[in-house]
Amino acid sequence: MRKAYVAGLFLATLLVLGACAPTPAPTPAPAPTPEPEPMPPPEPSLSGVGEMVDIGKGAFITVESFEKRDGLGFITVLIDNSAGSGDIRISFLTSFVVEDKEGSMAGVDTSADRDYPTPDGAVLAGDKLRGTLVYRLAPLGEGLTLYYTHDLSQGYVRIALE
Repeated sequence: MRKAYVAGLFLATLLVLGACAPTPAPTPAPAPTPEPEPMPPPEPSLSGVGEMVDIGKGAFITVESFEKRDGLGFITVLIDNSAGSGDIRISFLTSFVVEDKEGSMAGVDTSADRDYPTPDGAVLAGDKLRGTLVYRLAPLGEGLTLYYTHDLSQGYVRIALE
């Protein structure tokens, strides 16, 4: 009987100690890893004044100079089709657009008393065409860009003027 008493006391002590023992602290759930903010796609680098830009099929355009004077912008361009595989049609009214960084467009200045040619007509394969575009810049802001296309289905090229 004594053994039963000691065993009972031993079990009772274990139960009391087990009930008084501190409960283990709950392990905190790991904090969810935040998703990284998506990076905006990088702005494509623009060609600038003096740089030759490929316009396809062996042809290139170069803005040779850009000058602001009396609220007007004078842009001298060279269309080089000397290695081209076909003729290119150019219209100074429809092939070129000038915009500022806000998207406002410049108007073409078509005054007849200019003493320089406009880039207009066909540039035959193996030939070049140089001309000066004149735009009214007064209402525009900063960050002027020239957009050029000779075929809308081919897209356009952008050339930073400033």
